[in-house]
Amino acid sequence: MRRLRHTLIGLIAGSTLLAGCEGNPFASFEKHITFASQTQQPHALITQHLAESLSPYFSVSIEPRENVNQIIASVLSRETDFAIIEQPPQSVAELTTVTPLFPSVLHVLVRRELHNCEEQKNLSELLTLGKIWAGPPGSTGYTLLDNLAGQGWLPDMGQLTMLETPFGVQPDVWLDFGGIYNADALSRLNDYCLASLGAIEQFGQGSWAEGISYRFPHLSAFVLPAGLYPNLSVKPVVTLAVTSLLVTHASQPDELVHDVLQHVIESGNSLQSIYPLTSAVLSNEAATQPSTLALHPGALRFAQRDAPSFLERYAEVLAFTTTALVALASLFAAVYRIRQQAKKDRLDEYFAQVMKLRDQHRQGDLAAPQLHAQVSDLQDSVTRLVVQERIEADSAYVAFLTFSNQVLFESEKDL
Repeated sequence: MRRLRHTLIGLIAGSTLLAGCEGNPFASFEKHITFASQTQQPHALITQHLAESLSPYFSVSIEPRENVNQIIASVLSRETDFAIIEQPPQSVAELTTVTPLFPSVLHVLVRRELHNCEEQKNLSELLTLGKIWAGPPGSTGYTLLDNLAGQGWLPDMGQLTMLETPFGVQPDVWLDFGGIYNADALSRLNDYCLASLGAIEQFGQGSWAEGISYRFPHLSAFVLPAGLYPNLSVKPVVTLAVTSLLVTHASQPDELVHDVLQHVIESGNSLQSIYPLTSAVLSNEAATQPSTLALHPGALRFAQRDAPSFLERYAEVLAFTTTALVALASLFAAVYRIRQQAKKDRLDEYFAQVMKLRDQHRQGDLAAPQLHAQVSDLQDSVTRLVVQERIEADSAYVAFLTFSNQVLFESEKDL
């Protein structure tokens, strides 16, 4: 009887303790994780959003760091658990990838009084125009110049006029790896134009940017479409991009990394609403994409969660159908490419219509209310195309939305 009484007292005490925890009854036992964060955008914004997305499942805090070197050091020393960094040129021992998140795009800005960006000049010529800001040592922009100089593609770094900070002294040439500029950023760049790293006609046929990407595989060639920044460039701009990664220490528990990645993937739609270019790399298969950093075992486990078993992969029926499947796959791939190209051409038509409407408005042939209504209708049509015909929401779609929103903003100012 006494033993039963003690058991009942223990159960009552335990239930009272659990009832006292608001929300999650096991809140006092939940895992605490820390993000290292930098001030650069969109990294800081996306870090904050990831922390908020994970807060229902973990106790999350963010610790600021001054630069990427300090961020990497804090992860390697286990002072922090996770961070978002741009993919480094070489592997870093004990630093592993959880998932790629979004591309950071290089913007090469030159003061208008020194260069007409419609005239083609290579990067080496642009860097001789004056004072250069490419970020602090260790940043992606600074490291790019250092590596190019080391490979003989550029003059020695000692011959370049590198600024320690972009504040106080206005740079003549500005190399900026980051997100797509918003209206506030563009308003501060009236003295600059956007230079292209090669002719758009050579893109896909051995352009300078593509050559750089072969030499430095962590970089990729990228095109900023015409109309994305009407005040900076009237033509498409060939440039470079580097993938920003969510990283962690190699010794981080597999289960924790698996669960964090799962929640990150589940928050993909809300991430895209903050920074649309996340759609370019963030998916359920994102963890399998190549990287200079090793993939964390927990991320690999998540990527292989739906992998077929050994028997399924090597069932006898597959041996008899391989040839037929290869032939069918080739046929479907050809049909798919044709259909995707047709869909892209349709998107280009809408882009051209918005440009035509904008030009008509600027020439006084179209009133602001009509411009606003017609551009809004075109945005609705493109959204229906993406949903109904499954047009890929790639950089072309993002560029259309950005450009059409800029036109809507111009029409609203004239209303």
